Amino acid sequence: MIILGSKGYLRILRTLTMVCWSCRQAAPHRLIEHLTKLTLFFIPTVPVSRRYRLECVGCGVAQDLEKPVARQILHDGRVAPAS
Repeated sequence: MIILGSKGYLRILRTLTMVCWSCRQAAPHRLIEHLTKLTLFFIPTVPVSRRYRLECVGCGVAQDLEKPVARQILHDGRVAPAS
């Protein structure tokens, strides 16, 4: 008998202060990684999916990010202006 499943993990990668697009206040924003791992006999083994989210601590609004944008925020500490 094999027991398979999945488990989710949340990890705050970075916190930075920026102006929120929703509440228009300068507030801390958290870059969060959502990682889902496949479990075998309740032991996490293989990462299945990875998502990134930027969340405003002030008003709670969050937006999903693509991997390159999340990597840029993690590396530079800022979001590039839209072109």
